[in-house]
Amino acid sequence: MLLEELGLLTDKNLKGISLFHPVNNFNGKKYGGGIFLGEKFFQEIGNSIIFYDQSRELNKLFSKKTSKVISINSRGKNPFEVVVDNIRLLESFLDKCTDRIKKLNLLLQKVRDNRSLKNKQLIFFLGKINSNLKPDKIIVNDGAILSFKSMGMKTYKSDFSYVSWSAKKMNTEYKDYQQIGLFDEGNVNRLVVSKVGDRMYNLNFRGVFIPGIRQVHFVDEFLKYKFD
Repeated sequence: MLLEELGLLTDKNLKGISLFHPVNNFNGKKYGGGIFLGEKFFQEIGNSIIFYDQSRELNKLFSKKTSKVISINSRGKNPFEVVVDNIRLLESFLDKCTDRIKKLNLLLQKVRDNRSLKNKQLIFFLGKINSNLKPDKIIVNDGAILSFKSMGMKTYKSDFSYVSWSAKKMNTEYKDYQQIGLFDEGNVNRLVVSKVGDRMYNLNFRGVFIPGIRQVHFVDEFLKYKFD
């Protein structure tokens, strides 16, 4: 997603990406992901360097097959921290991209310093809200929600990244909170908002669950949107 943001998806040195990343305008090789990568994949990539999201299974797989890997640890980090880390890891492999990175850093600073969510009461569900039927999980400490909390937003109380919600608490402690279902469907490049009930909305946005730059853009568009 960062390569897309920097306009590098057509670079001849980019040999392939995972199907997990919904990038636009990439016509190269797309690989099925993770622990199911077969021997053919490693034969095809040759001496290429692999960037991957850190996990125990992938660490084990790649350590057996190649030493040319760079792991990215996004766990517990907000989107801005992830982008800064990714730029740091990628920068030494880039050429003539200084101005593009500078522009990106200005975007990060502008969005990160926003404090318009101070004392806003919001609950974000993992998936769509359908006719008052809410998804099983609430997002509390992950992705864009971590950024919203740092901007002063109040949400469901939990130390976990995702939590199953209590009907009793939702009808008492959180009854006045806006409730928002988050999903990524149909390769939508802008924030699409639909109202589904009193103080209830669904938001569709490409890459909203992928750590990094797309979540930064989601935060930016969310902050600009005027809810009823």
